[in-house]
Amino acid sequence: MNGTLMRETLSKLRPYRPHSYWEKRSGRYLQEGLDSSEKAQTALKYFDGMTVVEIGCGPGINFPALNPEVGIDFSMNQLRQIQHFDGDLINADASFLPFRDGAFDGVYLSKVLLHIPHDQIDNVRKEILRVAKKIVLLNEPLRSSARASSKRLKKHCFDHDHVEGFARLEHETKIIDNMFMIRKENRR
Repeated sequence: MNGTLMRETLSKLRPYRPHSYWEKRSGRYLQEGLDSSEKAQTALKYFDGMTVVEIGCGPGINFPALNPEVGIDFSMNQLRQIQHFDGDLINADASFLPFRDGAFDGVYLSKVLLHIPHDQIDNVRKEILRVAKKIVLLNEPLRSSARASSKRLKKHCFDHDHVEGFARLEHETKIIDNMFMIRKENRR
């Protein structure tokens, strides 16, 4: 077996450890040129005048556009990279958010849920809905029919059907500006 094939095989056998992955990746994250601030700027029009938390804020690339009151991430290395932010930074996991019910008018996530394993996604969705008073905006990959049959993408990415997943929790999800939106005041 050649070296590349052996590494690929071993990486599939090793369990995904999100904390380890993100602590290691945090040093490269900003260098990778990943930028979703355009989506955050679009989200701002829906959050006008609201208190907002960004869950999975990483190194704060969306902060200039979104201007949230709170940024939360479970990677301390990601949070250490944040500069020039006047809000609160909290090191916590999305599966147990340290906020009271309805603590924020708006909740924003950008490319966070795709990293949540299937056995944990419903709990994370419940936590997101619990802390949101009015609106949740998810900048997550839209499920494509080509990927729909694939349960797992890369080692650290999972394909979720957010429309169906939030519907199970009795919340309607709309797609607006290529993002998922859940309005809590429009519950079924």
